[in-house]
Amino acid sequence: MTGSDIYNAALALTGEPPTSQGDYDTAVVLGLLNIIICEVFPYNNIRREAAGMKPLDTIPTLVAMDDSPGYETVLERECMPYGLAAHLMLSDDETGKAQFFNQKYEYSRETLASAVLGEVKDVYGEDEE
Repeated sequence: MTGSDIYNAALALTGEPPTSQGDYDTAVVLGLLNIIICEVFPYNNIRREAAGMKPLDTIPTLVAMDDSPGYETVLERECMPYGLAAHLMLSDDETGKAQFFNQKYEYSRETLASAVLGEVKDVYGEDEE
């Protein structure tokens, strides 16, 4: 998904129509998306490792709304729009709605992070008699 796709999904969640102010997309939404990308980065890498993929080395940065963070699709579709919706509602002084969307964002971010399975090492040593 591109930054515009995530923004449109967030607007759909809030029930707001797309803005006709192109500068708002660039000046505000792009900055908010880059903050959310930073927040979601460790969760994306957990999903990648659980799927047997190499984790990303650096946090992606969107420079245009047509850029994609390149994260796992489920995070881009189910998590990031809620985070953006929370920020957009907060900037409109809609604190109740912002809290709702933030809870959905945090819940989806946590539940979508899969566990990375690995071998358990016995740190207490061998059986003592």
